[in-house]
Amino acid sequence: MKTITKRSLDELAKEMPVLSEMDLRGMVGGTGTFTEEEFLSMYITNEWEGGQVEGWGSLGKSFDSVSIISGEIYIDGKNKDGELAPDFLEDEDTGFQDDPFASDSGFSGDSGIVDSNDYQLETLISQLSTEERQLLEKYGAGIVIDPNCIRAGEFHDASNQIVLKSYDLYALRAELIHLKQADLGAIGSDNPNYSNAEFQEGLMSYFMKACSGDVPAPVPITDSKFVDWASSVTHGFDKSQPLDLNVFNSGVDYFYNVYRQEMYQKYLETGNSDYLKNSGESNASYQWNWLEMFKYAGFSY
Repeated sequence: MKTITKRSLDELAKEMPVLSEMDLRGMVGGTGTFTEEEFLSMYITNEWEGGQVEGWGSLGKSFDSVSIISGEIYIDGKNKDGELAPDFLEDEDTGFQDDPFASDSGFSGDSGIVDSNDYQLETLISQLSTEERQLLEKYGAGIVIDPNCIRAGEFHDASNQIVLKSYDLYALRAELIHLKQADLGAIGSDNPNYSNAEFQEGLMSYFMKACSGDVPAPVPITDSKFVDWASSVTHGFDKSQPLDLNVFNSGVDYFYNVYRQEMYQKYLETGNSDYLKNSGESNASYQWNWLEMFKYAGFSY
């Protein structure tokens, strides 16, 4: 009888082909069919080589897009039953976008929270606060990663979906603010309140990021007095200190009007309809719910 040593195994490995996981399954009596979870896990780690997937049949090695929407997999825009994914990006009547300042100034791709080879949404969601995760769970909001999205992130109230350009923590947090606005009844499909909602999202996003220690935080307003005011409200961007509500109340209406003026000027310069939408008339009945928003974001007052 010949003794097998590690050396002989190494030599044998040079001569014999290495079988894939799917080939091995078939040889040992398995079906050679992967579950959806196994397919997704292998696909997002670039290990998928094609094969049979439960409910899908035979799938090739690569696709234009693979997304998870409300827990369901969509490949090239269709689920396993051939149904098309909701067309989020054309939903202009109900889509709330980050204000255009944010998309230019650091939300995309700079948070560094996800390794370039790890695209699991669970990793991204784990970075959220307890309040943010509870909000996601409450509404079962779907999260879609679409590199073709022209903004860092978008929230679509009608379809209860968040679309992100990349795995970006602060873009996700910005869109969750819109979800919180919907939770508080401030926005909805029939009551968009664009200028109110976008100003509030931009301001809350700025406070949250500036107080986290990440710099630079995207500034929603270029007025030279804005940063000094925000610093006074947050005691030098120190989240451990309660917000100064007197200072906040003394300036928030002024900066809201400045924001709308700056959005309109941007529209005149660029022709971008988002700027025009965000510069719209204020809704006097808009429920700002500032204290609820501060509490949700982890600020004391």
